[in-house]
Amino acid sequence: MKDDVPVAVRFSGCRIAVGVLFSGLILLLPGVVSAADEAKPEEPAAERVTYDDHLRPILREQCFICHNQNEKRGGLALDLYGSLMEGGSSGEIVVNFDPSSSRLWTLVNHDETPIMPPGQDRIADAQLQVLRAWIEGGALENLGSKAPKKKASSLALTVTPAGQRPENPAMPGDLWRQPVVFTERPGAVTAVAASPWAPVIAVGGQKQVVLYDSDTGEHLGILPFPEGEPYVLKFSKDGSVLLVGGGRGAHSGYVALYDVETGRRIVRLGDELDVVLAADISPDLRQVAMGGPERLIRIYSTETGETLHEIKKHNDWVYAIEYSPDGVLLATSDRANGLFVWEADTARQWLDLRGHNEAVTDVSWRADSNVLASSSADGTVKLWEMNEGSTVRNINAHDGGVMSVHFTHDGQMVTSGRDRTVKTWAAEGNALRTYPAFAETALQSVFTHDGNRVLGGDWSGELRLWDAADGEQVALLRSNPPTLAMVLEEAQQTLEAAKTAAQPVLASLEEAEKVVAQKTQALEAALQAKEASDKAAAEAQTQSQAAMQNAEQMAAAAQQADDRLSEQRTAHQQATEKLVAAQTRVAETVAGATQAIQEQAEATTTAEKAASDLAASEAQLSEAEAKVSEDQKAVDQAKADVEKLEAEVADQEQPNEEQAEALKAARQRLEVAQAEIEAARQQHGQVQEQVAAKKQTVEQTAQARTQAGQAVEQAKARQVEAEADRDQLAAEVEKMAAHVAASEQALQEAQAAKQQADQNAAEKAAAAKSAAEQAESDQAAAEKAAGEKQAANEKLAEYQEAAEWAEQEVILAGAAVMFAEIEKDAFDQAAEQLAQAAEQTRRQAEKAAELAEATEKLQAELAEFQSELDSAMSSAVRRASQEAAAAQTQAAEQTAAAAADAQQSAEEAAAAHRLFQEAYGPQ
Repeated sequence: MKDDVPVAVRFSGCRIAVGVLFSGLILLLPGVVSAADEAKPEEPAAERVTYDDHLRPILREQCFICHNQNEKRGGLALDLYGSLMEGGSSGEIVVNFDPSSSRLWTLVNHDETPIMPPGQDRIADAQLQVLRAWIEGGALENLGSKAPKKKASSLALTVTPAGQRPENPAMPGDLWRQPVVFTERPGAVTAVAASPWAPVIAVGGQKQVVLYDSDTGEHLGILPFPEGEPYVLKFSKDGSVLLVGGGRGAHSGYVALYDVETGRRIVRLGDELDVVLAADISPDLRQVAMGGPERLIRIYSTETGETLHEIKKHNDWVYAIEYSPDGVLLATSDRANGLFVWEADTARQWLDLRGHNEAVTDVSWRADSNVLASSSADGTVKLWEMNEGSTVRNINAHDGGVMSVHFTHDGQMVTSGRDRTVKTWAAEGNALRTYPAFAETALQSVFTHDGNRVLGGDWSGELRLWDAADGEQVALLRSNPPTLAMVLEEAQQTLEAAKTAAQPVLASLEEAEKVVAQKTQALEAALQAKEASDKAAAEAQTQSQAAMQNAEQMAAAAQQADDRLSEQRTAHQQATEKLVAAQTRVAETVAGATQAIQEQAEATTTAEKAASDLAASEAQLSEAEAKVSEDQKAVDQAKADVEKLEAEVADQEQPNEEQAEALKAARQRLEVAQAEIEAARQQHGQVQEQVAAKKQTVEQTAQARTQAGQAVEQAKARQVEAEADRDQLAAEVEKMAAHVAASEQALQEAQAAKQQADQNAAEKAAAAKSAAEQAESDQAAAEKAAGEKQAANEKLAEYQEAAEWAEQEVILAGAAVMFAEIEKDAFDQAAEQLAQAAEQTRRQAEKAAELAEATEKLQAELAEFQSELDSAMSSAVRRASQEAAAAQTQAAEQTAAAAADAQQSAEEAAAAHRLFQEAYGPQ
């Protein structure tokens, strides 16, 4: 048990069972004897309740009109047993042996919505008892039917593995919020639990469990537990199922499983003879273990409801039960310092952990299932390892005793104790923080899903939610939330207070409306003046834009003319350069041709003279050759004579003197002849040399004549090319003259357009100046109206602030009323009246808000008007006029410069044309 340590009291030898209702408060129940010691008298066999004999008449009276074979509302027909057991569109509505899990019972008993029959009071208790008995007896069809095997519950068996966060953690939906029981003072906080993966907190109350959002502190809903007081709350390891265990002391004990999202009760297990003080559900959702004053541990199947195991090891009340996160082990503890660990599937003992000196009040597993924490009334928390069962850490946690201990995902711990404090501990066992003490014993504590907050509760029923990091209290929760009637009454009081507070505001708003109406008229007049000014300004702006456009067009035209003149000037310069080059080439060609002709003439004369000299030399050479030939013949004859004479002399042994003289004379003549021959030969050689020189001269002269002819031909060709260039240049000059004429005409047109644009700009500038003066006058009037409007707005702002406060109060009241309407149909009429009043107040507030919005809009428009007027009239118009004048002046200057350039280009082109004509024109 997670509460104070309960005790047993003996009076006159009879042991009276004691139920611990408010953790530490021992309530003696006189006259109620424990079923463990007193044998109950035998009861007569109960009559079998069947569908045909007992239930069908009730259903005919109450249900057949809407649920029959011809009209199956919700897909459900109740007039046949088979159709009833088949269920409707939402599934089966009867779980045999289990009324609390049967939707037929919960709707008819008004435990869930929509209540049945719709719009009516609950059916008579006698009829309800028949329905309950029929379900508890196995939902028989007739007296010949046999009770079927107990159906499996609808508990979903697909769960997230331990330690892994589900993809979509379960959060409560639209749950019932009307408390089952409300008391002026809350009872002790007997049980709390936090979802492992979602911001959901469960708090045990009287016959109910209250759900809160741990992040916002919002009330999420109520889970009824009509079996009695909840003493244990446990979320499944995936957070989808909430286990509620408890009951009535010395009377009965049960465990109920609820779907967290829908709040629907899934199954109820156990039928203990005393209250359930400890319970847990296995990670796979297949088993539920529970225990209490009976000193037994019973393990049930959630599928069939059958008892799987009974453990009779404990010799005192069972205080705590918890499955390990991996589902392998089950830890249990009792009031007599007993602490055991069992195999979950077989219920065989695994460890007997001895070390605490007093009652073991709570147990908690670390996320890895390797370490178990136990808290005890001896003031300690012990950490046990699961291999040998030895103690790995002993923590002196709270003086006087520890009431609860819980691990978080990361191994931190939170404890509560008799010293009225809640403490947090690091994974290694070091103290982290002690939170502000309660007025009474701190019974329960738990970390929220993310470890960011800590929830603690005490014996007096106080519930605090702290920030885990700094220890600041963030919310104060209640285990007994107010009823819807109380919420409605509080909302009505708030609404009445809001109405009272809103009366002077509404009166002020009416007065403000009158003032605003007057100011609105003044603003309308100012707006009309503004429209007129806007119109004049728009016209002036249009005219200014037109002037600027004309100036831009003139500037563009002048620029185009300047571009054309520049192009023509460039073309004229190129033509002039070509003409000069052509003239140079022609002059060079003529000079070359003249020189070539002179050279050809000189070469011809030289050639003719050389030819004449060559002919004379050749004649002389012929004569010399003839003379040499004759002399040679004479020499040959003389040689012959001398040889004859020498022969004759040789024949004569003694030549006579005549012969000797004759020989001598012959020899002399021979020598003379040889000398003459030698002289003739020399002369012949000289003549030959002269002839060769003459021949060379003649050849050079012939070559020069050929070259001169080629030069003449080239000069003639260049002269032809020069004449072609001259003709082309003449055509270009004529074309250029035509362009110059066109440019002069365009210049004249641009000058005329410029004069017209200057005149238009001057007229439009005068009109813009007049419009600006009118706009300034209108602006002065608008500023005056704005001043009056500002004064009204300041006063209206005070009323508006009060109206907004009243509107917020009204909205809160309306929200509370709407919430009460949804939750409690019995307050429809009062809620409707309240809603009408709230709507009337809201309309008044909305009207005030609309008035304020209209005022703000007028202020914005006036400010915009002033800004536009200042910028558009005082700046834009003047700037546009200045820019237009500057553009006109610039365009005129550019046009004049372009005209001057064009004139100069035309004159230069004409002069070049005249020079060309004089040089190359026809003579």
